[in-house]
Amino acid sequence: MVTKRVIRILLMFLTTTMLLTLACTAQYTLTTSVSPSGSGGVTPASGTYDEGTEVALNATPATGWVFSEWSGDATDSSSPITITMDGNKSVTAMFKAPPIAEISADSTTVRVGEEVSFNANSSTDLDNYIVSYEWDFGDGNTASGRTVTHNYSRLGTYTAKLTVTDSDGLSDTTEMKISTIPWGVIKIEVASSSWLNDTSYMNSDIIAEMLESQGFVVYDGSNDYDATLDINYHEKQGQLYGPTGQWVISGHGTNISCRISLYDKAGTPLHKKMITATTSHSVDCTSFSSIDECLRADAQKQFNDSFNDSFDDMIEIAREALSSPPNS
Repeated sequence: MVTKRVIRILLMFLTTTMLLTLACTAQYTLTTSVSPSGSGGVTPASGTYDEGTEVALNATPATGWVFSEWSGDATDSSSPITITMDGNKSVTAMFKAPPIAEISADSTTVRVGEEVSFNANSSTDLDNYIVSYEWDFGDGNTASGRTVTHNYSRLGTYTAKLTVTDSDGLSDTTEMKISTIPWGVIKIEVASSSWLNDTSYMNSDIIAEMLESQGFVVYDGSNDYDATLDINYHEKQGQLYGPTGQWVISGHGTNISCRISLYDKAGTPLHKKMITATTSHSVDCTSFSSIDECLRADAQKQFNDSFNDSFDDMIEIAREALSSPPNS
């Protein structure tokens, strides 16, 4: 049996061993800080730890800041990290402030083709400076600079985006919606038209496409209209060359005359123009299934080529006559 004396001796031995162990365990100080001041915090805060203790440090950024890296006795760019207390430690959590992108425009509703002025003057950065301003206008076009201008060539709603980048390589993106509205509704009326063998043919569909591409709406009977465009269009077949019954290889194409007249809703003339395309020229019909198809394609090409300059003038006149300031 274990006597009471032996038990007392064992207890005294264990107590002495524990005291000696405690006396021999080293303690170290952990000091934490943040830079710059007010940019965030570190948990746990500074304290004293036994040798060999593993401490998990977590960096928490303040609003408007992001964690960058640790410095001092810990070098890492992730958070949290674990450090082992094998000596006194001093660790600083480094924070950076990304830029804040701010976008503005002189109008968010414009007519097709009207210029929009964008600026990023209100963009800021708390601890550095912005080195680049990149714009994406949402229609496939881009630009660079603090202030830029752009015009949209089609009806629609576009998302314009601004991305700013600072000297640390940090960036921020913001966006805004820009809507384009039509200049007006135009009703197309064909006064008369003629084609080979008195077959009715006209290029009003081409004119309609051109009007729509410039921000006008073509009257379709379901809405009101602001102006009328009268088209008096004639085509005449030119002299053909080649043996009878065989494909025409070359020769004179079609001759064109077209009078366009634009009137406002009250019938007041706004623009009149006679367009002719009568210059003799050769046309190769070998790739077409018929002579008629070939000459129609030739007529359309002539019309497009001859009509462009006059059409631009008409568009400017129509825009000026039909415009009223859109709502911003």
